[in-house]
Amino acid sequence: MIAYAPPLVFVLSWIFALIGMDAPGTGVSTPFDEQTLRWMLFLGMGWSIAAGFFMHTIFARGTAKTIGWETKRLPA
Repeated sequence: MIAYAPPLVFVLSWIFALIGMDAPGTGVSTPFDEQTLRWMLFLGMGWSIAAGFFMHTIFARGTAKTIGWETKRLPA
């Protein structure tokens, strides 16, 4: 399922820019190409970094198990 994320983000970025939604940090006078690029960066990088943070901190054991890392308990 995660393999569909990059093309989905690319398509969503274009859709948001085409319907005229302002990307975070931009205004009405921002050119279309900059709006599109900012949407790509916000969705592609921002959300993937946030998801990676949560997966590697809050759900660390499950994430380690899915990627093949052996988890060890620290001595008490």
